[in-house]
Amino acid sequence: MVGMSNGRPASLTPSSTQDSPGYPCVRSLGRRGVRTIYGTKYGESTISSSRYCDETVELPVPDEDVAAYKDALLRVASRPDVCTIVPTNEYDAFVLSKFKSEFDPSVSLPVPSFETLGVVYDRMRLFAAAEAAGVPMPETMSFDEVTD
Repeated sequence: MVGMSNGRPASLTPSSTQDSPGYPCVRSLGRRGVRTIYGTKYGESTISSSRYCDETVELPVPDEDVAAYKDALLRVASRPDVCTIVPTNEYDAFVLSKFKSEFDPSVSLPVPSFETLGVVYDRMRLFAAAEAAGVPMPETMSFDEVTD
């Protein structure tokens, strides 16, 4: 069955730092019987030693080579046991969102569209979207509008 390893679906959680916020994700999934794969970008990590971490894979540092990082994620995602990649930081969300079409559709990528991420991280676009939706917000202006 696609997406299963020894009867258990697997999830990849890439790291964001030496001891990333990925640990609560790995622990939570592991407790629920999901096979956990921790993707480390920075060598040894305490997360790799957790009883909830079933496997560790080395990933390139995305700041050094984003294409190699994306390709490494694609390689892990192409495994038949991997059902999802769970991003735990903005960088992974951007990479997964930007290259979402390159991943097999059977792999769940819980990220919004690249356009939506662009709106969320561009404060002026975010406030414009909030205003258009009628969401209350504080008075906001760009640096160009300030006449100090």
